[in-house]
Amino acid sequence: QLTNLDASSARGRFALWMSENGWLNKKLSKELALKEKQIEREIVLRMIEIEETDELVELGVSNNRFLVGGKAAGLFEAEQIFGKEFVGDGVVVTSEAVTRWLQSNTGLWKKIKELDDMDNVDMKLKVASEVRSMIATMDFPERIVNKIKSSVKGELLAVRSSSFDEDTLVNGSAAGIYESEVEVNRDSLSRKMARVVSSFFSD
Repeated sequence: QLTNLDASSARGRFALWMSENGWLNKKLSKELALKEKQIEREIVLRMIEIEETDELVELGVSNNRFLVGGKAAGLFEAEQIFGKEFVGDGVVVTSEAVTRWLQSNTGLWKKIKELDDMDNVDMKLKVASEVRSMIATMDFPERIVNKIKSSVKGELLAVRSSSFDEDTLVNGSAAGIYESEVEVNRDSLSRKMARVVSSFFSD
């Protein structure tokens, strides 16, 4: 098992956790300690690869909630059970790509970080409203928008949320909490995407 330890697998991370908590015998712990730096490096390289290449994921290809969100992960499962025809065509802009886009606006990202650190609900709502307004005026990177246009057929598109906290066993479906945009023409796609993302910071 240790010979083929995979840094991206749950088994690999679980083995490291067991080692750190002293649940393995000394010989195995020593072997794992020698592999740990290599494993950490593999994880970092894989994360960089995902961040740089996986801006878009075809709907029904991934059920990684941290990359594609709960709704898209649910549609992946639906496709496995019922077939592609019940899910339809579409692409998901990954959470990594959205985060990088938000980070590209230094003033906006500073406000988002402030929001995370606040305890006062009234102040949170005030800053969130400012964040929402700022995002709604931004344009998505042209590179991503063009990829979507070339990947999805039809003149009119729908833009929907797929947040990590949607469609989970803990939070439920979250249906209707975030904005959806339907009958979106291709020229207004960038702004409509921004509006949907901005609704993550709604009341």
